[in-house]
Amino acid sequence: MEMLAAEVATWSTALAGLWLDYIWPIVMLVFGLGLVIFCHELGHFLVAKLVGIKVERFALGFGPRLFGVKSGETDYCVNLLPLGGYVKMLGQEDFKPLEEDEKPDPRSYMGKSVGARFAVISAGVIMNVVLAAVLFIVVCLAGIRFIAPVVGGASPGKPASRAEIQWLDQGEPKTSVGLEAGDRILQLNGAEVTDFSKIFVSAALSNPDDVHTMLIERTVNGQARKGLAKVGLTKTPGPSGADILAFGIERPSDSVLGKPEERLLAGPFQDGDRVVAIAGKAVNAYWDIEPIVETFTGQPVTVTVVRDDKRMDLTVQPSLWLVQNGVFLKDGTFVRGQVEDVESKPQVKVALKGSDQERVLEESQIASRVSDERLDLLGLVPRLQVETVLADMPAQAAGVQPGDVVLSYGDRNSPTHRQFTDVSNGVGAKPIPLVVLRDGQNVKLTVTPTEVRSGVFQVGLSLVPDMKHLNVAGVREGSLAAKAGLLSGDVLLKVNGQKVDNWADVFEGLALAQKDDKPVALSFARGEQTLDAELGKVAPDQFAPRDYHVFLFDGMAFRPLMGPEVRKNPLQAIVWGVQETGDFILRTYLTLKSLLQRTVSTKEVMGPVGMASVAIDVGRDSFVRFIYFLAMISVSLAVINFLPFPVVDGGHAVFLLIEKLRGKPVPVKVMNVVQIIGIATLLFVFVAVTWQDIMRLLRS
Repeated sequence: MEMLAAEVATWSTALAGLWLDYIWPIVMLVFGLGLVIFCHELGHFLVAKLVGIKVERFALGFGPRLFGVKSGETDYCVNLLPLGGYVKMLGQEDFKPLEEDEKPDPRSYMGKSVGARFAVISAGVIMNVVLAAVLFIVVCLAGIRFIAPVVGGASPGKPASRAEIQWLDQGEPKTSVGLEAGDRILQLNGAEVTDFSKIFVSAALSNPDDVHTMLIERTVNGQARKGLAKVGLTKTPGPSGADILAFGIERPSDSVLGKPEERLLAGPFQDGDRVVAIAGKAVNAYWDIEPIVETFTGQPVTVTVVRDDKRMDLTVQPSLWLVQNGVFLKDGTFVRGQVEDVESKPQVKVALKGSDQERVLEESQIASRVSDERLDLLGLVPRLQVETVLADMPAQAAGVQPGDVVLSYGDRNSPTHRQFTDVSNGVGAKPIPLVVLRDGQNVKLTVTPTEVRSGVFQVGLSLVPDMKHLNVAGVREGSLAAKAGLLSGDVLLKVNGQKVDNWADVFEGLALAQKDDKPVALSFARGEQTLDAELGKVAPDQFAPRDYHVFLFDGMAFRPLMGPEVRKNPLQAIVWGVQETGDFILRTYLTLKSLLQRTVSTKEVMGPVGMASVAIDVGRDSFVRFIYFLAMISVSLAVINFLPFPVVDGGHAVFLLIEKLRGKPVPVKVMNVVQIIGIATLLFVFVAVTWQDIMRLLRS
């Protein structure tokens, strides 16, 4: 009986999750888009009736007629597919070619004056704008929170870090350079800012040479100072990977941890933990964390969190990563810089750090790239440990758990990160033996990779360096360690005579030797033997402590810093709703302008599949956020539908204006050709953006 109850509870939980995560958001999406399209058609219907056009059908939905009622000359009906609706007016045919000798019925669409037809055509767009304003007003009355307009950080070398600030009070200094984490942006170009995303969008839709003025507030020694910052723009990779214009301002985060739902995590942290101290140093905001962590070397550290209103100390084993981009050459040196493959040639281009110089290298010169491994110390690469396991992926099905140490994978003993990837791609969608170390025991598993895109196979693991065990998984070709004779499988014991217990000890020993200008000597075990190796003095182009960084919160994400709730009285909500509508109309036109000027890539454009994916995510978040998203869609539909393009309302409006100027309609043959071109173009754009949406989803 207990087993039956447990099974019922499991199924109930699964069904509830299915409803909340998928079915309900999809239902909201279908009816939400239906509402937007229905209101558009309602505008056409009401004005058509007003000017005396015979409306043959006003349909809710598309497809076969389910039921309805005919009142007077109009069939009011509900169709099978609840995806909006349409209005069928006498004499209006969007897709049927016109004939030259047709004489319009006086009550038909074509039988009415240019002004009347223009009113009918524009009514749909106007209704979409009105709907958007109403939805925004509803959102404001219900209350909504946005990501706070606060500087999460100013990217080094970007315009935000070089912004000239003129302080408005009598304090000192009068001027300064660079936005700082924690600066609150009150206004952008004179307009109040309550949403960080609008700062991002304003930059993306600007002209490359624009300089924006920000009114900022900064707290210094407990006192708030206000100043005007002049911030330029730079190109930076956008969400799609294509370059967009940006200020170089990082999104603000809260000091509260959130666990990505699709991951299984080990470690002491839980979703909702608020970090209040690290190593005894107070954390009052997210940006207090980095100055503390940047002094760490990878040793275990105490992190204090507040969980369920209780303060607790957690012991954390950080991960040490090599974070400086670049390539290792086979002579053991490290070339720092952004790495770019040269097309059609076996070469690699490296943009050198801190300069505009570039260096082109042959692939034969390169031993490895930083992206190949997570940690490399003089050529020594640690074993791998499972940081996170993705839900519903092969590794989870195989029984892999966070914290497992990889002992072998396929034919590789103690594979490095690059070797692990090579085994998955080499074997493909076939079973691969995997042996892991778990709680001191060897556990044998079998995992079958899945193809995530053409030729790329993954098992659904995030792997980090095994910091606790000093087993060497790999030795980089041409490195000091390789030249000294170390091999995969060796176990480190000492650095310059000092016993080492973990890879943080090794890092500290190497950094100390370099600082004191002393040669490096290693003691290590190989089987039953204890051996020594002399590596000599370590040059900065072989090892530099500044190239490494410690990560305390592997696999966890900090929640975005949210601003205060936007909730107003009815009169203020009306003003706010109208302002939001106007803002999104302008934003949509600026987006189109930026696409034409190529300051925004077409890769950033989202089609029906992409919008549906976003809508479902928003629907999972909250109903109010979904209403806000629906208002945005309604505005976008209004703008796009009134563009001067054939088939859409804006194209019809252009023909009407030409007819008014000429005193007679555009020749039917011309209209037919333009309509056909318009339909073909729309179909091409629809297929292209849908394909792009699908590829984006597959890549993610």
